[in-house]
Amino acid sequence: MIMFPEFTLGKKPKLTGEFLNQNVYVPSGPARLACQNSIPLVPLKLKKLNNRKLPNVVLGDDLASQSEKQTITEISLNTMSSMDDIVKKDPSKWWGWQIFIDYMLS
Repeated sequence: MIMFPEFTLGKKPKLTGEFLNQNVYVPSGPARLACQNSIPLVPLKLKKLNNRKLPNVVLGDDLASQSEKQTITEISLNTMSSMDDIVKKDPSKWWGWQIFIDYMLS
């Protein structure tokens, strides 16, 4: 499953955090699903390589490690922090600017 800000289709979440130096609404659905089902929550990015038509999928580390009993809030904030790190490395490659402006800013 790929995380998508679930609040773009409904109520905005109560949880907020920092993303791209702004206070934003933080989705907690992916963290809740990972915790309830004891499954990993792994960030991924699509990386286009030279002339290939399909991008490579690059997987990150598990953000909902079962060895550390983290709360849904902690996992959600860690997820945003991970996304923040990825996007800040090259903001021109992030496709989510309209979602960020229309939905994520709190």
